[in-house]
Amino acid sequence: MIVGVWDPSDENELQAAEQASQYRVVCGYSVGNEGLDVRYRLETLVSAMERLRKATGKLVSTTEEANDYYENSPLWTISDWIFPNAHPYFARYRDPKEAVTWTEELFRTLKSVSDKPLVFKEVGLPTDGDDGVSESHQAEYYQLLRKTQVIYVVFEAFDAPWKHLNQPKSDGTYPWPDPEPHWGIFTSDRMPKEAAASICAARGK
Repeated sequence: MIVGVWDPSDENELQAAEQASQYRVVCGYSVGNEGLDVRYRLETLVSAMERLRKATGKLVSTTEEANDYYENSPLWTISDWIFPNAHPYFARYRDPKEAVTWTEELFRTLKSVSDKPLVFKEVGLPTDGDDGVSESHQAEYYQLLRKTQVIYVVFEAFDAPWKHLNQPKSDGTYPWPDPEPHWGIFTSDRMPKEAAASICAARGK
């Protein structure tokens, strides 16, 4: 298990993360998520990462969007492994084959920069909330991606109906497109989507 710390300046989160190291299932930490120079500064992030390394003796990484990993980015040096988010949807790819091609090419590009282990922390396609997305497209994307050399984590297990791309309008509805509630391979009430059968079957072999 990789333990996540959302806010590297939150003392309660850091203490809880340190305590979690007592469990053998915990093999490392991911500190921060797409917040560098937005929700926290580099110095704060590095301090939290070094604290967890020293306190737990485990590997520590952080996560930003894949395009933030330019060659001279500090993200390469402060992380024990490289753990970016890589979403073809936000690169304007909806077609599963094109989305897989983009994901695979990006993985190869980043892999060539460093010999540190590279894992895409978040990859996937939403199943609703925009034109050109569907359960079948999500399922096909994961089926095709499994045949590549990309190392990745499925994003995400369950739909999150409380998440939205933008702020609500005056009538309480959310502007279109709004894919954020629909990234799960299961619905929010734990019903499997098309992708779940192949993903769970593959993981069980």
